[in-house]
Amino acid sequence: MLYISTSSIKNVNIIKVINQLKTITNNIELSGGTKIQKNMLYDISELNNKYDNLNFLVHSYFPPPVDDFVLNFADKSSQTRTFIAESMKYIKELDILYYSVHAGFKKDFKIKNEILEDGRGSFVIENIKENINWFYDNYTEKLALENLFPNGQNETCFASHIDEIIELLELDNRVFLLLDLGHLKISARFYKFNYLEAVNLLFDKYSNRILEIH
Repeated sequence: MLYISTSSIKNVNIIKVINQLKTITNNIELSGGTKIQKNMLYDISELNNKYDNLNFLVHSYFPPPVDDFVLNFADKSSQTRTFIAESMKYIKELDILYYSVHAGFKKDFKIKNEILEDGRGSFVIENIKENINWFYDNYTEKLALENLFPNGQNETCFASHIDEIIELLELDNRVFLLLDLGHLKISARFYKFNYLEAVNLLFDKYSNRILEIH
């Protein structure tokens, strides 16, 4: 099924965004771009019950936190895990089968003009492994991690190079992939690997682990 993200509409009120999107599609991905509001889960659940043909996904930075922060799946802090736990309330209430989130960042950084700057080495792939274990210790739903790309000519993200995507999938067979083809194309140009060969490799070897495509 084809889903449209709530981040595609510039409106801070999630209910208004959903009502706009449902004139186009019944399949809506709840993602970034909105602001926190009272009774958000209840209101979305009420909409879901009212229109029984709606289908939802929850992706990455949703629901919006009280205080903005950089969500990093490689960060084992209580801030990260508390945020994901809040996301999982929506997953369960809306009967969604999996939660998807960006694979994570290798460094702490500041954001300037949407570019990641001032990075310093802080996180390793073993941190992701520990968060995978934490996730499956607490939830029965599936976890899908999204491949990322070099940002601002900086190698700040996990699962950017095709080799790193494979490493992530081999890290734990419970991990699924949200395959972002646009991100993969950027990575292919930056790292100079063959884009089509990378796509074919992922589908030939890991097609049963790809839950979603961006």
